[in-house]
Amino acid sequence: MAFDQLYFLELVRQLNALTVYVDHHLDASRSYDPEFFVRTDLEELDIAGIENIPRTVFYLKRGYPERYERLKDAYLQLFPTFRDLDVFEIEMEATRKIRITSNGNIPIDICNKLYDIKVNDTSLIQPISFGKLSDGAKRMFLMLTFAVIADIKGLPLIAFEEPENSLHPGLLQSFLLVITRLTENCKIVITSHSPYMLQYIPPAVSISVCWMKSTSPFSGGCSAARLRRC
Repeated sequence: MAFDQLYFLELVRQLNALTVYVDHHLDASRSYDPEFFVRTDLEELDIAGIENIPRTVFYLKRGYPERYERLKDAYLQLFPTFRDLDVFEIEMEATRKIRITSNGNIPIDICNKLYDIKVNDTSLIQPISFGKLSDGAKRMFLMLTFAVIADIKGLPLIAFEEPENSLHPGLLQSFLLVITRLTENCKIVITSHSPYMLQYIPPAVSISVCWMKSTSPFSGGCSAARLRRC
């Protein structure tokens, strides 16, 4: 009995040590708006502090150019009319930088730079800002970016809620294929209400599926049952 307890204790410790990020950006639009305040107590690519996707992608390009190129290529695969995309840092003129402290613990700087991602589309003469793209196009890039950052940071798991939200049904299968190829060690967890999600997952991808069923129409409780493992 004592041996079994020691075994499970170590298992519990390992589970408690897992770092998992859950993405709740069902609406990605605000993640592309200009960011005027930046937390200085977090690293540029700290996944918990990502508020502005263009800024994050700029520092990804600077620090991990190979992973940036993989991210860009993966996204361009989803949109054949997109020839290229790039991220830009724009210096603001005569902006005074100050430091604000909340309870002495959270330093915040006023950002004196703006960041933008522009896409070259074959149907347009000039590049278009990401802010003008559809909600689905913005959310796909956001999820791909978070998956890449999670993998770089060594997170074992990253979870996405309802990735089919805002996505065109015709793009969902391609998106799932692309995102599973972006990560090397980080596993991806997906929650979905779509009955078609299973058939869209590439056959070569190892999956474990759980079905969540409500135990009571009033309590809101649920039970999980594993359907299959491939």
